[in-house]
Amino acid sequence: MCGTLTGLVVLDAVMASINGGKDVCCGPAFDAIACKTSMSLATRATSVFQVVGGIASILTIPMIGRAADIYGRKPLFVLTFLCSEVPALALVGVTHFNFSVYVYFATSMLLQMVPALSLFLLWINDCTAPEDRIKISARFEAFKSMEGIFVPLMVKVINGELTVSLIAYLRLLEMMIALCCLKESFQPRSTRARHALSQTWKAVKDVWRDVPRLCSFKATRSIFLLGFFATGTGLATISILFPFCKARFGVSRQTFSLLLIIQTASNAVVQFCITPRLKRWGLRCIFATGLACGAANLLAFMLSPSFSVLLGLATVAGFGSMGGPAFQTLMMDFVDSAATSETERGALLATLLALQNLFVVLMPPLYQAIFSVFVSPSMYGGRLMALPMAFGVFCQFVCILVLLRLSPEVFYPSSSSANRSLTS
Repeated sequence: MCGTLTGLVVLDAVMASINGGKDVCCGPAFDAIACKTSMSLATRATSVFQVVGGIASILTIPMIGRAADIYGRKPLFVLTFLCSEVPALALVGVTHFNFSVYVYFATSMLLQMVPALSLFLLWINDCTAPEDRIKISARFEAFKSMEGIFVPLMVKVINGELTVSLIAYLRLLEMMIALCCLKESFQPRSTRARHALSQTWKAVKDVWRDVPRLCSFKATRSIFLLGFFATGTGLATISILFPFCKARFGVSRQTFSLLLIIQTASNAVVQFCITPRLKRWGLRCIFATGLACGAANLLAFMLSPSFSVLLGLATVAGFGSMGGPAFQTLMMDFVDSAATSETERGALLATLLALQNLFVVLMPPLYQAIFSVFVSPSMYGGRLMALPMAFGVFCQFVCILVLLRLSPEVFYPSSSSANRSLTS
């Protein structure tokens, strides 16, 4: 729940630190030139720290997967939520005790280095049959979308510094829920601490040994690269949506929260009610439909003449999220077919997610850097700020064309073919 809340608060905190505590993009201190200049600086600073944390996470995610195979899933969940509390406390220090905003940026890299998504996918992989994964993945995405409904409501009701304190309390609540309510889905290899530590050290030494094996399967390599690129493009365009609306329409985070509520409610409805009923379409069709709808959303948002029109378009934006569960299901199916034993599933899935994270981490800062250039008043007065979204539309359509040319066998990885390719 805290991811959306933090995203809404941090941008305002950075903008305020640049402008002496004032929000120059809305309210009585509005200044169009200062707003665009500050937005350029803020997005540039954010992108730099995201790149640094992302590069570190590419090394740590496979280690987290191997540790989950050694110790079980639940201890790693607790570690993930414990790490998430550190940047939340740093954000409290920024707003309440005048800490530098760079303290938050430095500690937020922990969230990228120990991500919860890989552990949730492992948990789904452990607990579900292959034919149920698209449904469970879609419902998992639906529940994730619920934060986009409740959190913006809290932002509209609870303003100012209390919102930041709420983040810290919610992070603590997440950790307590994981500790007390989450059931272990995988029995660890050994309960002996010395043996577990030796296995962890061995995992650190050969953490990337699965990459050449995964890349040796040509057909799967193509679909994974496509999925990684499409996922990175989608997250990159989402990362500039709030700065885009703030710079173009002068909206505050309270006003933007209404857009988030509508859009994520649409996501939840699509993922909970529609995507699970499309299993007969096949993973390729669901994936392609999600890409096409995502491109249409970006095009509509880019051409929207006012924020009110954006609110109307957000009611159907959820169809652009259909591709996520399909690609997650494909990764889990491949891990099942490629793993030679149950104790390799965490390592293989984590390696795939680390490769995906290479795109997820690098592409949002790239788009933010491009946006920071085109929103600057020196670049035609900031009139070209929508160009990063236009580039995202182009990338999504390229992904659709490549997806439709892939062999159908890619979307149904068989155990024999995958194992042959990985052991050859």
